[in-house]
Amino acid sequence: MAVKLFEITDRLSTCLQAKAMTAGSGVHLVNEAVAELQHFRTESAFVAFWDEALKIKENIAGDEPKLPRQSRALASLTSLPQPKISFDANILKFWIWLFNVLHE
Repeated sequence: MAVKLFEITDRLSTCLQAKAMTAGSGVHLVNEAVAELQHFRTESAFVAFWDEALKIKENIAGDEPKLPRQSRALASLTSLPQPKISFDANILKFWIWLFNVLHE
C-alpha cells in the first residue's frame, strides 16, 4: 500500500514538473491523484492494509520491543531556576484560529 501511495505522488510530481505542463492540465492531474488517494481512505482499503500488516508481523516472529529503563534527571539540572514565561491569551487565540484556518 505504501508503495502505491509513493507511486501516485511520484508520478504526480514528475508530471507537474514537465516543461509542457499547463496550469489546467496540472489541476486535472492533481484532481486525479486526489481521487486515487481517496480510495485508500475507505474501510475496505484499511482492512486490506491491516490484513497485510498482520501477515508481515507473523512472518517476522520477533520479540516484543523492550524499552530502556527510565533514568532520573541529574540533580544539577533539576535545581536550575525555571524561566518565567508570560503568555498573552490573545496570542494563543490567534494561533488556534490560524491553525484551524490552515487545516480546513
